[in-house]
Amino acid sequence: MTEAPRYKLLELSTEGWNLIDKNAQNLTKEECDNWIQKAMNNGVAQNRLKVARNEDTRYPENFAAL
Repeated sequence: MTEAPRYKLLELSTEGWNLIDKNAQNLTKEECDNWIQKAMNNGVAQNRLKVARNEDTRYPENFAAL
């Protein structure tokens, strides 16, 4: 049996696509849906959000907040 895919939630910023929060990675589909809803409820526009597979190397692995 294969393991369910895991996801991370990214937000578009002036520096490109970055994790929206340090805890917004290694998420199940349901957890990711909840994070998306929470972000939109906090005023983040839908077109500034992106979901990527956790192992996708095109996007940052770790949260690098300043």
